[in-house]
Amino acid sequence: MIRHARKRIVCMTMMALLLVGCSTQPSSEPPPQRLESDAGNQAQQESVTEQAEDVQNPRELQLVMLFKGLILMDRLEGLQLTAKQSETMLPIIRNCAKEGKLDESERKALFFMLTKEQQAFVNAYFDNMKEQVNESRHDRAKSVSKEERERIVNAFVKKRRAEREAEANAASVNQTPRPSSDGSAGAGLSVERQLENLLVVRTGIGK
Repeated sequence: MIRHARKRIVCMTMMALLLVGCSTQPSSEPPPQRLESDAGNQAQQESVTEQAEDVQNPRELQLVMLFKGLILMDRLEGLQLTAKQSETMLPIIRNCAKEGKLDESERKALFFMLTKEQQAFVNAYFDNMKEQVNESRHDRAKSVSKEERERIVNAFVKKRRAEREAEANAASVNQTPRPSSDGSAGAGLSVERQLENLLVVRTGIGK
């Protein structure tokens, strides 16, 4: 009898403590409406920040970085693209230029066409670019306003659009700039067209 009474007292005491705890403990999560509002504000801020940092979508950014890296690499002695490499790369480069982006499968395909020395250069170039982006991101977070970030994004988007429109107009009247004999890029051309012209020179098609 005594044991049963003690058990009942203990059980009732524990239940009382649990009930008191549940009713008095403050909620650690903000109300749903506040969560949605905060998430919306944060999403807007992150969207502007991401655009200002990347200037374009990630796949287009990868395209620009890789193509610029290949152009710079080709200017170095011992790292120039061969005729065979250029001929194999051309269809992929032209497709990327048409789509305006670089898929992961295309990036890997282009990378594995390179020699070990060329791959080492491209990797080093990417690492350097990422470091610069991180430093720039840190500086912008301190000094660049939302309006300035939007201005940077809009300026780059307009530049890319103008390049593509100029190339489309030139192609429509059969005035596509002929690449120079050393494969150097033409002024005002997008990085896609610069690399395409370079590969044409390396294959000997442009002669």
